[in-house]
Amino acid sequence: MTAVHLRDLHKIAEHFNARPELLDEASMPSEQLCGVVRVLQFPDRGMVAREQWLQTCIPSREEYRFRAGEVRYLAQADQAFAVLVLSGDDCAKLLRALRDTRKLFANKIVVPFLSHSAPHDRALLLRRGADDVLHLGLSPQEGAARLAALIRRQRWASSQQAEAELATERAAAAVAELQWLCPGPIGRQGRQVLAVLFAQFGKVVSRLSLSSAARTSSHWPSERQLHVIICSIRKHLRPPFLIETLRGEGFRLHMDAANDLPWPDDSATGAADVAARKAGGKPAQRGARPAKSQQGRRRGEGRGPG
Repeated sequence: MTAVHLRDLHKIAEHFNARPELLDEASMPSEQLCGVVRVLQFPDRGMVAREQWLQTCIPSREEYRFRAGEVRYLAQADQAFAVLVLSGDDCAKLLRALRDTRKLFANKIVVPFLSHSAPHDRALLLRRGADDVLHLGLSPQEGAARLAALIRRQRWASSQQAEAELATERAAAAVAELQWLCPGPIGRQGRQVLAVLFAQFGKVVSRLSLSSAARTSSHWPSERQLHVIICSIRKHLRPPFLIETLRGEGFRLHMDAANDLPWPDDSATGAADVAARKAGGKPAQRGARPAKSQQGRRRGEGRGPG
């Protein structure tokens, strides 16, 4: 045990007296471990010393002897704890127990605890799947802090996974909305641009934001390529939605308020386009060449016989 001078103890006491909140922070790891730690003991000569260390590190815990029945019971009640401590001095037995428990408790923190361990034994346990290795050479406070850090990291990873699953569900719902909004083939870049426009529905989205959405790992689309993507989306966009170009600002996805009005170039053609849009069809193209039968009738109109 390392000798500590009395003068150093006075300095430590003065430090904690000056900042009482440090005492609360120092006691937090043990409080976080209450009720979430299970210990599987291997009976041997060092079991008493390990129990005393664990009593200081984790006052509130449940201990079991390593038997098949105890492991099966823990497997049935795996939701009641977060950390499983394998307490023993035989590294070979700990490796076998670590192999068996890893299959049953894939989502739990498994930490072997030894009285005395060599560095190569600790490295071997870590390579075989242990999350950390504790031994009597560590102080109980450091052991509690290590276990609390593992629990905190696991909870953070679980929250990140839950957020990722929620984001996936939202993305799937957005994909369904986009599939209804634009049923035609617009490609991956077109879907990404349309998703940004749909998220900012009715608002102006800058060209830089849309180019950033359409970029790939090795290519950033130019302004001309962005216009090509926008034109492809417009071609398959379901009426009455349209993408408006605002010079110097960007693009805006909104609903056409004047969808029922005829097109300005030709009232008859505009009325036909409006009817086609309401029926879900495709409006007639401007400047389209008439059919051959119509061409023949038009050529013969106004001519006299012979």
